[in-house]
Parts: sequence; C-alpha cells; structure tokens
Amino acid sequence: TLRHSWPHPGTVACNDQPSFCPSHWVPYGGNCYYLVRDKKMWRDALAACHREGGDLASIHNIEEQSFIISQTGYCKCHNEPVWIGLNSNTGGRFKWVDNWLLSYTKWGRDEPKNNYGCVYIDVDRTWKTAPCTNNYYSLCKRSPGETVPLLVLQTS
Repeated sequence: TLRHSWPHPGTVACNDQPSFCPSHWVPYGGNCYYLVRDKKMWRDALAACHREGGDLASIHNIEEQSFIISQTGYCKCHNEPVWIGLNSNTGGRFKWVDNWLLSYTKWGRDEPKNNYGCVYIDVDRTWKTAPCTNNYYSLCKRSPGETVPLLVLQTS
C-alpha cells in the first residue's frame, strides 16, 4: 500500500510551492498538475502519467477541484472530458489510483453509473463514469516523493 508522508492536499501555504515541479506542470497545494491534451484510453492515460513521474489526479476537496478547473488549462479545453484517477476496476468500489482516501466527490446527476469503471471531469465540471476505452484528455498529478523514472539508454 502506498503511503504518503506529505500533508493532505491543500494544506500547504500558497507561497510554499514545491520545487520539484517540472516547467510544464502547474504547482498547487504542495503538488504538481499537468493537463495532457492528447486523447487516450484511461489505462494509457495512467501509463502516460506514470512515465512523467505521477498518477492520474486525485481530487480531495472543493478548493482542489476549483484549482483544477481554473488553473491547469482545463478551461482552455472546456469542451473536452478529462480523465482523473478514480476508478472501480478493482472490486466495484471507487478508489483513487494513488491510494488516497475518497473523501470528496463531485458526481454529476445520476452518477456514478454501475456499469462503467472509469471517471472523468465532464464539460459541466462534474464527475461522470464512462467506459475505460473512451479516449479523453487526462490530468496528471505529482506529489512529493514521486520521482520521474530514469531512462536507461542502451548503446550498441
């Protein structure tokens, strides 16, 4: 089980931004966020975030949700759904891929639907479920302690 030694997201002062955010990531609350404007299936979106040293984003409160909508570039592609790191692919319960406790939700009307396992932020800014094979933009999140995997170059 993944354990986080960092305070709960949103508890870091605004002027205490992480120094580990790469230049194309946006800092907030001690974490870094990156909107991937390349449509992928959910599992491929997760793999892309892992390659960048993060996970699909977990969202823990209204402030973090509002930040994501207003500051990560989400508004620039407001007509596109965006995958987040919530799914029910293991046992039917919705869980964050980074193992944070699911303590905040922003479900849309008549959601979640039991027959779909992956969650996205829809154009109305609520969370909805969809087949994991749909191709959407995605939101990655890096937390302290997560590192970018090293690439091993093989020479011949």
